[in-house]
Amino acid sequence: MRVLGFALLLVCALPACKKPAPSQSDAAPLAQAQDAAPTPSTPPTPPTKALEPLAGQTSGPMAFFASSGKAFVALADRDENAVVVLDAATLEIAGVTKLAGAPSALAFAAGSMFVALADRDEVVELRAHASTVGALVPVRTLATARDPLALASTATELLVVSGIGHALERFLLANGERKGEKTALAREPRAVVVLPSGDIAIGHASEGPLTLVRTTGAVEGADLTEPSVCTSSAADECMTLSDLRATQHYGLATFEDRVIVVGSLSASKGAGDGSSYGAGGTSIDFAFDGPLRGGRTTTTKFPTVSVSVDVVAADTRRVETIAGRRRQGTCTLPRALVVDAPNKEVLVACLASNKIARYALTKMRGSIVVTDPRGSTSVAGGPVALGRLDASGDVVTFAREARKISLLRRKDRDFPIAIEREVPREKPLSAAEAVITRGRALFFTADKRISTLGLSCGHCHPDGRDDDVVWTTPAGPRRPLSLVSLPADGAFGWDAKSPSLEDHVRTTITKHLVGTGLDGSDLAALVAYVRAIRPPRTEERVGALRDSEGGRAFAKAGCATCHEPAHGYGDGKLHELGTAAAMRTPRLAGLGGRRAVFHDGRYASVAAMFADGKLKMGDLSPLTSGERDKLVAFLEALD
Repeated sequence: MRVLGFALLLVCALPACKKPAPSQSDAAPLAQAQDAAPTPSTPPTPPTKALEPLAGQTSGPMAFFASSGKAFVALADRDENAVVVLDAATLEIAGVTKLAGAPSALAFAAGSMFVALADRDEVVELRAHASTVGALVPVRTLATARDPLALASTATELLVVSGIGHALERFLLANGERKGEKTALAREPRAVVVLPSGDIAIGHASEGPLTLVRTTGAVEGADLTEPSVCTSSAADECMTLSDLRATQHYGLATFEDRVIVVGSLSASKGAGDGSSYGAGGTSIDFAFDGPLRGGRTTTTKFPTVSVSVDVVAADTRRVETIAGRRRQGTCTLPRALVVDAPNKEVLVACLASNKIARYALTKMRGSIVVTDPRGSTSVAGGPVALGRLDASGDVVTFAREARKISLLRRKDRDFPIAIEREVPREKPLSAAEAVITRGRALFFTADKRISTLGLSCGHCHPDGRDDDVVWTTPAGPRRPLSLVSLPADGAFGWDAKSPSLEDHVRTTITKHLVGTGLDGSDLAALVAYVRAIRPPRTEERVGALRDSEGGRAFAKAGCATCHEPAHGYGDGKLHELGTAAAMRTPRLAGLGGRRAVFHDGRYASVAAMFADGKLKMGDLSPLTSGERDKLVAFLEALD
């Protein structure tokens, strides 16, 4: 395994350090993001000591630890390229560790804090400064697969899950060596937990099953759209789930031998009649599979978008759920999840609705289910992280957009905010940066100006990418396009009917999301953020891909005629492909692991698309079978 050595990190107390160059992370709100500079020689490492464990649970970019007898909360501050350490009792800042890249995840293990740098494909190990309480010092850097986004640990291993790389890697905690080969995963993994059995559960941002990696190495999936057990706290009926799409499983937690997973649930009938999207309705019909009390059979309306909280029995992959779990307005874009076992509750951080929602955790008929909401606490804008301290039962949450950290303390049946503090920036944002940051907040907000259906831009475009769901639209089935690295100009949309990005965003809001519309400044901010979304990549990596055997096969087959490398592998023009209508050439970002390929998702993979001889695109006949394989690998490696 390759050890990179020390990353360029500076340990400081606010406001001592200069802000590093902004990263090219897709989540970073800076339009002028540049590739990370080469790391200069690292100064001598100061004396360090082991961190101490602190009992509790965390979800999202947060971790707990103790040092010198004090309890601390660590935050991965992606906007400031830093790990922020706060006193767990007061939420006062104890130290800030500057990083060479954008931190995406944290995990405490074996006396160290591990931080993933998504834009550098690295994990950095930090230890406590020997004499400065709250300060962290780098001791080792590990090279990972592309885009590390989630971390967990066992007694002997660090587990790293990578988004673009869609892989699970294991590193030995003792020496940092990689253990075995990477485990390939479905696309867009975002969360990972370890069960008491040693099995590993992984949630994904795109549509698809919960991944279970067994101790034997076998990789299995639990289908969250087709539960094996369905119970209800009100009656014996169950809901058919064939019309639902469960996506964005960012929050995972363990409870006994189960995995609790939270995600967004959206309706998509797939019948091609436009009845579930962009047709002006706010609900669709779901039929119970049995009679209600009194022998009646009925169809009941449920909201189009809601939260799902599922319990998965990991040994059998059985999904235990309830009909009443889908509730409009209780939680929009859930991002983090912890279990409050003493109070039999599950707590969820809701990014788009700015609240911490609580749900009852109940044992019912041999199953463990998450039932009715027990209330919620409004928090500052953009909660992305959540943690629960075992000793006090206090809950800590970090709101990214408002840059507020809050401590919630239970009081009777409520969970009010007891302490709230700002996590300051090192220096004020420039005017351009402030506009992009405002746009990001709008992108991930359930705002009626954007959608009266309870949607946000982030529902179809998690982290600015795409959810892999084929939606029913008035124009027919359509797969959302990734928003990563959009062209500066040209037509937008599959049908290329929008002459500009601003026009396309405005049309999407008013026509498809049924929003009332944004005013000039907010629309401009939203467009500015969409333009700023970049993949975590470097020009050197893009050049290496282009010069690879697959890149040469791409050119040989004539793919570059429409998918121009100089324009992000797309030309923004309409082309006849032998389908019912001409389609705009899409950019090829995010093809790896996609479950739905082509504008209407008709193919399950790139290879399946190539096998269809009816399409009019490129010419694969000059390629050998080996070159075809290289071409597929090249396409699936594009950001």
